[in-house]
Amino acid sequence: MGHKAYKQIAIIFIILIILFPLFIILNNRINLSNNLTKKEREWLHQQGSLIYAADRNAPPLRFHDEADGQYKGILIDYVNSLSIEIGTNIELHPMLWEDAIDSLSQGQTDICDMFASAERSKHFLFTKPIYNLRSVLVIQASNTDIHSLQDLEGKVMAMQKKDYASEYLSINFPSIEQHYVGDLEEALLLLGEGKVDGVLGDEPVIFYHLNNNHLENKVKIIEKPVYENQVVFAVPKSKPELIPILNKGIDALKKKNAVEKVQQKWFGISAPIVRQFDIEAAKKYIFSLILIIATIIILMSLWNSSLKKQIKLRTKELEDSRNDLQIVFDGMTEFMLVLNRDNIVVNTNKSFLNFIGKSKYQVLGKYYGEILDMFSTSDFD
Repeated sequence: MGHKAYKQIAIIFIILIILFPLFIILNNRINLSNNLTKKEREWLHQQGSLIYAADRNAPPLRFHDEADGQYKGILIDYVNSLSIEIGTNIELHPMLWEDAIDSLSQGQTDICDMFASAERSKHFLFTKPIYNLRSVLVIQASNTDIHSLQDLEGKVMAMQKKDYASEYLSINFPSIEQHYVGDLEEALLLLGEGKVDGVLGDEPVIFYHLNNNHLENKVKIIEKPVYENQVVFAVPKSKPELIPILNKGIDALKKKNAVEKVQQKWFGISAPIVRQFDIEAAKKYIFSLILIIATIIILMSLWNSSLKKQIKLRTKELEDSRNDLQIVFDGMTEFMLVLNRDNIVVNTNKSFLNFIGKSKYQVLGKYYGEILDMFSTSDFD
């Protein structure tokens, strides 16, 4: 490969390096609702508005604001963005949590965010994860004996009916008595009054109700989260067509960092919600990085190979040139000696060697005086 070909490859590579980040930026701005198939759009059109129903009192995730009658929260903002992405209206219905679960299983509503579980998979289909959410244990501030759920066996905990926390306790700590309440705020108030021994629930909701009801001196949170799971959207099993549609909307919002933007709106810099790690995006970036590194290595190898060939060619040319010069030098009838700065013989021609009857290696490297001393001036007449 010649220097010109290498230069062309290098230019192409530099252009690719410049265009790659632009491609990523443009790709992240694509509205994935455009990727809905004709069949999916027709299905959405036939359904009319979709219905999202969930907990009416779980701030800051979702809550019914009595001041203006609006359903608000992190998930509500996310659902509104999702509505834009899939190009269809999504109605918002605040309910008691157990009523939201029942209405979804009966097909009266279409979407609800929740933790997936084996029990829930009997009634619902699930989308890709939206984000991760932690659940924490809360006990009375004066209690020094309870450090984990194991210490609550045989005691009473307040929680929402049909909540994942209830399912978790039933499976892992069946000896803990469950006292059902309408929402986590009611559960924490009961705990503050000493009527129950513990509460298990979503971390951001727990923090909100503790601060809003000034319960910091009455109850305390066990530092280590009980579990951290992926939050997904659940849909009725009777509507499997909705899953790929929602997944495309989730992918679009993930590219736009919708979760982080909503978190900033509600929490500012710090947020208790943990974003779901995007494995597919990570794979794409890692593959791109590997491709770039591999291209660099290949180009460097080609350049080294080309450079070696050019060096070898130039060396041969120089060797040939030197040989040609020596042939001319040896063809001269005059006696020739080539000396360096120290008057050491570095070359001579055949005429001179034949005259003195010596080989070249007997002369080279000798001081010129040693060579010329064997002659009288008449020898050169």
